[in-house]
Amino acid sequence: MQYTKIIATEDGGSTMQIEAPVLSSVEYMPGRPSIDLSETVDAQSVTFARAPVGWVGDWHPVPRLQVVIGLAGNMEFETTDGQRCQIGAGDVIHFEDVTGKGHFSKVTGDEDWLSAVVALGP
Repeated sequence: MQYTKIIATEDGGSTMQIEAPVLSSVEYMPGRPSIDLSETVDAQSVTFARAPVGWVGDWHPVPRLQVVIGLAGNMEFETTDGQRCQIGAGDVIHFEDVTGKGHFSKVTGDEDWLSAVVALGP
């Protein structure tokens, strides 16, 4: 299991990292077999979003720390150092580029991009 993380760099740009949560075996439901869980991350809200075919988001930082979960369609993200990734249904991207130039994003393909946006924080 892994996800892409976009972070701000000290020079005002952005970059991508591949992250993998650390999972530990936990008896999540008493009397049932254990499952592997990561540490809990506090969330403030969940918003569902749609960006239509052809949508382009010029360079921008995110308004808050957030995780975006792709539900349908495809979105391409680019950081200032030239890295690009395609996020589709079932993919997760974690944004921490709240300062600086941020990232560039655009819907790719012939299907609207549907996502769940999870705002992080206490």
